[in-house]
Amino acid sequence: MADTPALALLWVQLLICLAAIGIAGRWLSCCGAAVGEHTGMSGSWVGFILLATVTTPPELVTTVSALRLAGAPDIAVGGLLGSVAFNLLILLVLEVITSRRTGLYTALARTHLRTAGLGAGLLGLVGASLLVEQAGEVPALAHVGAYTPVILLLWLWAMRRLFLEERHAATDAGAVRAAEHGGSQDASMTLRRALTGYAASAAIVVGAGLWLPFVAKALAAAHGWEQSFVGTLLVAVVTSAPELSVTLASARLGALDMAVGNVLGANLLNLAMLGVGDLIYTGAPLLRDASAAHVVTAFSGLLMTLLFMAGLAARSRPRVFGRISIVGLMLAQVYLLNAVFLFTGVRP
Repeated sequence: MADTPALALLWVQLLICLAAIGIAGRWLSCCGAAVGEHTGMSGSWVGFILLATVTTPPELVTTVSALRLAGAPDIAVGGLLGSVAFNLLILLVLEVITSRRTGLYTALARTHLRTAGLGAGLLGLVGASLLVEQAGEVPALAHVGAYTPVILLLWLWAMRRLFLEERHAATDAGAVRAAEHGGSQDASMTLRRALTGYAASAAIVVGAGLWLPFVAKALAAAHGWEQSFVGTLLVAVVTSAPELSVTLASARLGALDMAVGNVLGANLLNLAMLGVGDLIYTGAPLLRDASAAHVVTAFSGLLMTLLFMAGLAARSRPRVFGRISIVGLMLAQVYLLNAVFLFTGVRP
């Protein structure tokens, strides 16, 4: 274990990163909402594109460094799948800060069902591929697994489909868009100021987000934590700090669709990064070298996504502890069970 001053310095760096992300994240959400107001983009699309692409660089950096520099496929795969699960846990936090009268699932647009369904499909593919790859007899394309082209093509198809649907939905009334973005709060901000603020706050979030994985890895090494714990829990949670900050900031502005769009969009990007990671990992197909323990995380993420879809389809209302629905409670249970399985070393 590192000496006390060095360890304290690492924790101070972590707090600085989180503080910078928290402050810039709120401004990023405000500016993103204003851009949507001026351009006619829906809150779902603002969260899916403008916010998700800014909050996911930490996962990308961690994936590249784990595969190319550290040669640690477990940290790469665990970080991405763990981030997916943690992002879905953020939905429980959104329930807590959402109006007790309406509830989260009654306030959201049903268009999120399509995005969540695409994420569920990709998670199912990743989980099944992990199971099959453990046998080591699946045909590969050089060092690339047969699943990688499918993941990347499905992601590209999903982007095109969602873009076409958003373009069609852009004909909705301006009053509806204004309500979705939080009303007159965004109207006072000019488009130029919104774009400038978006770029500046995005730079801060990305910069602090890129710093976060290295601080987390140094902390893990200093404390002597296990690599499986580091990849799926510590690194995943820390690299999801931008998603958490920006999502909560969006929710406090009343832009719930933008907040949930950020969560679902970030998850699709994380799953696409598994395909990218397989391309840059030259030892063997990435999922073949990864631990079978990640199957639990993949299917936990799939179950959490299906729970969200069920809650949205049924317009679930708070029924447990005031603001939290049965769906929210089950999301927390699945996440905690996954963490227990990883900690105790349970394998499928």
